[in-house]
Amino acid sequence: MKAISWSSGKRILKLGYYRYVSEVAKFNKHAKEWWSPTGPVAPLLRFNPARIAVIRAAIETYISSSKELQQLPLQGISILDVGCGGGILCEPLGRLGASVLGIDEAQDAIETARKHVSLDPFLGTSVKYRLCSLSDLVSEQLQFDCVTCLEVIEHVENPQLFLDTLKQTVRPQGLLIISTINRTFFSWLSAIFMAENILGWIPKGTHQWQKLVRPEEITWCLSNDMKLLSSVGFAFHPFDNTIRLTRNLGVNYLMVWKKCSGNQSIGEPVKSYAVHEDNKECPKREH
Repeated sequence: MKAISWSSGKRILKLGYYRYVSEVAKFNKHAKEWWSPTGPVAPLLRFNPARIAVIRAAIETYISSSKELQQLPLQGISILDVGCGGGILCEPLGRLGASVLGIDEAQDAIETARKHVSLDPFLGTSVKYRLCSLSDLVSEQLQFDCVTCLEVIEHVENPQLFLDTLKQTVRPQGLLIISTINRTFFSWLSAIFMAENILGWIPKGTHQWQKLVRPEEITWCLSNDMKLLSSVGFAFHPFDNTIRLTRNLGVNYLMVWKKCSGNQSIGEPVKSYAVHEDNKECPKREH
């Protein structure tokens, strides 16, 4: 993959699709199996309880609300799920009381999500889906209390530009929650070599190691106007087939960011840096 770097300091609002065409086709291919416990997306279903627990805790900790008026934990919270797929994250968050919008560029995945959510009358008004790109929401100037982007950034064409646009959908003092796979030897060994080629848990070619993004690279892209609140890793325990939280960010990890108040614009980059430039320390932006 060609290294990705800044080529201009201009703020871009209307962007094309972020995902490679092949990536969209890949997820469309398995769209009907998003909710299958034995299908190609089953590993994400196993991650769901741990991911939702972290997201719920972050929202309850860092976003103020009138809890005495709440009947559900996330009632009154607006959430955008970017790259929602079949809706496996949107529905649980909706059941916790949040108002959730899921967006994706894969049409078949959105159709699956809409069909599945229609099976639960309780979610009829709280969970909605749109077939659109992230830039469509930016052009509409939509912002949310919390934006989630889970296992998406490793599939986009330009991670740096994607992150700059992603944070524009977060309201001031709102949260941005990102999870992905680290670019380490252990991530290649476990998430690609073992999971794809040996165990067959996910289809071969789902991930490309050189497109994975390190935590420090995300930090460099976001730290100008967002504050990192917490980071956590996920570890698979084969004995009971569960996902547990860990301090080790070497493979799967999640980061919780808070948008600084009164700074909604995207500043010019300090220097050019390639997000996928290996064997170099990730520089920090100067403030």
